[in-house]
Amino acid sequence: MHIEYPPKLSISDLVKRLKGRTSRFLQREFPELKKRYWGKHFWAIGYGAWTTGNVTDEMVQGKSIDWKYVENILNKSQLIIAHNAQFDRSFMDLTLPLSKNKIWACSINDIDWDERGFKSFKQELLCIWHGFYYDSHRAMIDVDALIHLLTHSSYANNKPIVELIQNAKKSICRIEATFAKFKYKNLLKKRQYKWYNADSGNRDDNAWYKLINHADIESEREWLTENVYNGNFQGRFIEVTLIDKYKN
Repeated sequence: MHIEYPPKLSISDLVKRLKGRTSRFLQREFPELKKRYWGKHFWAIGYGAWTTGNVTDEMVQGKSIDWKYVENILNKSQLIIAHNAQFDRSFMDLTLPLSKNKIWACSINDIDWDERGFKSFKQELLCIWHGFYYDSHRAMIDVDALIHLLTHSSYANNKPIVELIQNAKKSICRIEATFAKFKYKNLLKKRQYKWYNADSGNRDDNAWYKLINHADIESEREWLTENVYNGNFQGRFIEVTLIDKYKN
């Protein structure tokens, strides 16, 4: 299994959540498993975890991030852009308190790549489809490639960077499909909802959610009412300010 996860989670906590959730899902999907594993652990106790990529221990040995230098850059920046802003911001907010009060933009979510004719938002693929290749997963090379992608010369008008900046100025809304029944999970996932597991410990706070523009609120409410709530809407809408966008 190859996954990305926010750095605020320890690997042991991540594995615990994965085992617990997948165990419950599998036993709901296949009730006969409950008889076989009643009173027992569904998964084995141990686990193994490895990082991936082409960066070796020797490459980073003796090196460290100059956080004072990073902080100076953030102080001068009006907008911080990342290709997966929610992932990158979780790390920055945890490390530098200044990041929490900055406006972040996401070159995945703040650009409608599908409308531009691209069916994947992965940076490597987008760059290849725009006619260039780069050695990925090296920090500054990734940054240079993203800048080249967002300002690509193939766009005479409406360059991706312009669309991103325009959308970065807009507040958005978080819609939560609270109390949605388990049988609707695939339907919600197909509509780009993500599962949120609340830290409060209250199961009622867990929900499928997604971020939408204010103009789409009523149409999303109607869709949920018809397809998930059987005519009685039970979801909730939460305003997300510019500064709070992409916070984990």
